[in-house]
Amino acid sequence: MTLVWVLLLWLGPAHSVLNMEAEACRAGLMEAEACRAGLLLGIHQGWYEIDIESDSAILIAVLNSSKKDFSEVSRILDDCKNYFNAL
Repeated sequence: MTLVWVLLLWLGPAHSVLNMEAEACRAGLMEAEACRAGLLLGIHQGWYEIDIESDSAILIAVLNSSKKDFSEVSRILDDCKNYFNAL
């Protein structure tokens, strides 16, 4: 029992940091999903001009970049880029 308690205490801060990184990753995923959903809504409504505003500088930089993205959300970002080109 003591060994388990010591192990949990030792892993505590590392688990905290990993949890924060996971939360940041989920936030980026949700931001990309919101971007894609907004673009789809605009396309279905027949809008010809759509402005995307975000507080995520990384998301905007990736959307403006022509480089291939290999992140976890690359398919969503590729969809967003393709929707922009379809307008």
